[in-house]
Amino acid sequence: VCDDDYDNVPMANVSFDLTQKEGEMAGVPGMPAPANYSFTYYANLTDYQNGTAISDPRDYTNETQPQTVYIEVENTSTQKGCSRLITMTLEVLALPSPSEEDFETLAQEQCDDDNDGIASTPFDLEESGLQIAGGENVEMSYWKTQTAAEEGDTSVVEYIATPSAYTNELAYNRLDEFGNPTNEQVIWVRVVSGAANNPCYVLVSFPIRVIPAPVLNPLGDPFGYVLCETGTTGQAQINPDDIAYNVYRVADSDPTNIITLLDEDPATNQGQSTDLSDYTLTYHWTSAEAATGVNAISSGTMVSDGDTLYVRVVYTSSGCLGEIGEIEITVEPRPGIAATSIEEYYCSDEQGGSTVSLDLTQYDATVNPGAPADTRVVYYADQVAYEN
Repeated sequence: VCDDDYDNVPMANVSFDLTQKEGEMAGVPGMPAPANYSFTYYANLTDYQNGTAISDPRDYTNETQPQTVYIEVENTSTQKGCSRLITMTLEVLALPSPSEEDFETLAQEQCDDDNDGIASTPFDLEESGLQIAGGENVEMSYWKTQTAAEEGDTSVVEYIATPSAYTNELAYNRLDEFGNPTNEQVIWVRVVSGAANNPCYVLVSFPIRVIPAPVLNPLGDPFGYVLCETGTTGQAQINPDDIAYNVYRVADSDPTNIITLLDEDPATNQGQSTDLSDYTLTYHWTSAEAATGVNAISSGTMVSDGDTLYVRVVYTSSGCLGEIGEIEITVEPRPGIAATSIEEYYCSDEQGGSTVSLDLTQYDATVNPGAPADTRVVYYADQVAYEN
C-alpha cells in the first residue's frame, strides 16, 4: 500500500487490511473466500510457532519494512481441520514528495482583454507543474475537479488533455462565501511516483485567475481636457500627471463638471480598483501607439487646441491593459490681466486694531479692464492659498 505520510522514522508504516487478499488466496480473486475457509494471521514465523495471532487483521500496522506475514488457512468443513500455511509480503510504498505545494506560490494569472471572463492568453499549467515536481521522478496529470483527480480516469471531461495551453472555463470558477462566482478556477494536479511498480500519488492544487481589464468611465466617450494657453502662442504645455484628475464629458460641454477617468459603477467595472495610483497611465498621439505602449508623451510637450490624445491604462500589479481612451484637447486663452500693482492703506476698523473689512471686488475693473465675457476675478489670501 501507499504510505499515508512522510514520517519514515524509524520506518514507513501504515495500517493494512490483511483480509483484502483472502479471495485471492482462496483462488477466487475479486470474490469473497469460501465460507468454510478460516484465516489466522501471524506477524512473523516465531508468532506462528508460538500461536500468537494478530488480534485485528483488518487494522494491522506493519512492524518492519518490508514484512512477511504468516497466514494459516483452515478448511473448517473437514473433520480434521485441514490447513495450509502461506505467507504474504507487506510493503509500504513511498509517496511522491512535491517540492512546492503552496496554493499562492503556484498561482497563475492572465489578463482578460474584453472582460468576458476568459483569459486572452491560455494558461500553461505545466509551469506550476515544474515547481511541484522540482526535479523528482514523477508523472503529472491535470484536472478540473478534485474528484476527477482522485479517480484518475482520463476519459472524463474533467481531465485536461493539453495542460500547456489551457483556456479557463467559467463553469469551474470557484464561488465566494455568498455563492457568487469569482474570477478564479482551481486546478488539481495528480502527482504519481515515477518509480517502477509504485502507483502512489498525491494531489496538489493551485488557482488560475483571470484579471479583468481596466474599465474607463463610459461617460468619457470621448473625454475632454482643458489647458490654458502658454503666452499668446495658441498652444499649451501638457502635464501628464494632471490629465486623469481633470477630464470632463465632451458631450456636456462643461469643463467644470469633472468626471472620473475610471468606471466606478460596481455593476460594470469588473470589481477593479478605482484608485488611480494603482494604474500606470501614459498618453500618446495615436491609438496604435497607445495600444502598443510606444512614444508616450512627456511632460512639457506642447499641444494645440483641437488635438486628440489617447490614454493607455494598465493595472500596475497585473500588467493588464484596458481599453484605449480618447481625450480631446481644448486650449483656452488667458484673460488679459492688467500689468499693474495695487497698494492701498486703510484705517483699522477699531481704535488700536490691525484689521479692516474690505470689499475686494472694487478692484475688479483695475485687474480685469472691461470685464470681457466669460471671465471673472478670484481673490486669495496669500500666494500659498493661490497655488493650492
